[in-house]
Amino acid sequence: MKKSISLLFIISILAVLPFLNSCKKGAEDPFLTLKSRDGRITRTWVLSNITESETIVTDITQNNDINDDVYTSNNKEVTETTYDGTSLTEDNEVTFESESQSTQIGWSWGPSGAVYTFTQNTYDYKEVTTVNKVYDYSVTVQIDDDNTYTATYTKTLKSMSQTYSETENSVTTTYESDTTYAKDDTQTWVEEGDWFWIDSNDDKVIIYAGPMQGKLLKLSSKEVLIDDVTSESDDDTDYTATPIYTYDDSTDGYKTEEGYELETTNTTTERTYKATWTAQE
Repeated sequence: MKKSISLLFIISILAVLPFLNSCKKGAEDPFLTLKSRDGRITRTWVLSNITESETIVTDITQNNDINDDVYTSNNKEVTETTYDGTSLTEDNEVTFESESQSTQIGWSWGPSGAVYTFTQNTYDYKEVTTVNKVYDYSVTVQIDDDNTYTATYTKTLKSMSQTYSETENSVTTTYESDTTYAKDDTQTWVEEGDWFWIDSNDDKVIIYAGPMQGKLLKLSSKEVLIDDVTSESDDDTDYTATPIYTYDDSTDGYKTEEGYELETTNTTTERTYKATWTAQE
């Protein structure tokens, strides 16, 4: 009799194992759970921590097919965000650099009239702006089984500091503002909307629910871990037909030919994001 019961128990476990394993989608999901992924996510969650880094780089080149004038620029924005359950810190640094090679038209009088000369000039420019902000911060999100969510935010700016530097042709000027403490001005607001799984209904790994969004590393009834890495790149090229100075005729400084102005833009975005949400008691 005992052997029959034991055998029946083993068969029952083997029968439900495929269902239990189907609930384990994230690398750190619980191995055994009787709740579906929708059943585990629908509750009220409190944001516990964030570590985020985002870098956006935009490169632009402008030139043409008639003369040697060229302009290049690089804009890089780096944002680092951390949150420990109470304090939110945002560090933002924007660096803009440009270099241009342009032709200056000069002239003088000669026996037959004006004589034009063409001189190449190079101009370098760079500016760097850094901003640090610290807030008291909290977020809760209620995820309901009717596919709606309600998020509540509370945010108070505690301090801010800023540094700005500008460099023109190797000459640098720097400006700094002392850390300033804002008045105790607390902002509280509520956001409502629809939540959904961005990937297929079978996987249910990538969620959008207002402040809770990204790829789930872990989904249990008590904790959600998000570990998301994204990378994007976009290229764009524009041609514009227009008269362009030739800079090749000493008797006509403003001689033009029909040509094409070319502008090439490349933007890349790299982002890593980790967050922990804890089920509200």
